[in-house]
Amino acid sequence: MLKYKDMWNVYTNDEGFSMDDPQGVFNLADAKAMLEQALASHSIPVTITSDTVKCGGLFSKDDRECLVLTSTEHKRNYYQYVLIIKKEYGRTYLTYCKMGQSKDMGKEAAKQGAREARNSYASQQGGLGAHLGAAMGNAIGGIGAGKRQARIESEQNYYNLLENVVEETMSAMGLV
Repeated sequence: MLKYKDMWNVYTNDEGFSMDDPQGVFNLADAKAMLEQALASHSIPVTITSDTVKCGGLFSKDDRECLVLTSTEHKRNYYQYVLIIKKEYGRTYLTYCKMGQSKDMGKEAAKQGAREARNSYASQQGGLGAHLGAAMGNAIGGIGAGKRQARIESEQNYYNLLENVVEETMSAMGLV
C-alpha cells in the first residue's frame, strides 16, 4: 500500500481527468490494458502494477485504487508515476503523481543550487577574487556535464512521452 503523502508534483489538466460514470463502468483492469497497449505501441519500457493508495489522515482515511507505472530499464533511477482512481457521486476522477527518486535529476538540482549560491556570493562581495572564485567553481562543476546532461535530457524525454501517452489514453477512455 502506497501513501499519498509520499507523492508529489501532482499532474492534472485544468480540472483533472473526470467522467460521468453513474453505473461505475470505468475500472482499473480496462485502464491498465489500454495503457499497456498504448505504451507498447510507442515502445516505452514500462511495467504497470495495481496497488492502493492511502489518502487522508487519522479520521478521514480513504483507500483508493491506483496503477503504478515503473520504467523497466531504470527501476530505481527514474520516478514512478501513480494514477489514482477516485469514484464519487456518479463520477470517476483520475489524478497522477510522481513518487520515488531520480538520481540524475537530484544531482542536477544540487549542482544548480550550488552554482546559484556561488554566483550570489560573488555578486554580494563584489571583489575580483570572489568573481574569479565563482568562475573557477562553475568551471570545475561543469567538468563531465556533457554526459550527465545527455542522461538528464533522455530522462526528461521519457517523462514527457509517458505523460503524453497517459493523457491520450485517458482521453480515449472518456476521461476529459
